[in-house]
Amino acid sequence: MSFQKFYGLALGAELLDIGRDHFRQRLARARRDLQSFMQDKCGLVNTANPCRCAKKTPASQRRRS
Repeated sequence: MSFQKFYGLALGAELLDIGRDHFRQRLARARRDLQSFMQDKCGLVNTANPCRCAKKTPASQRRRS
């Protein structure tokens, strides 16, 4: 569930002290930037990329124990 659907634009805009339209634009840019990053780095999104969660998560799981 997205921030926008769960909380609505009004709360996000209020928290950042900006207008709803400005907040909506920030969300759109953040989504676009995240998608671009994932497309370029994540092997689950694009199998041509070398990064794999299975290679990364065992180390992070050991740190939590």
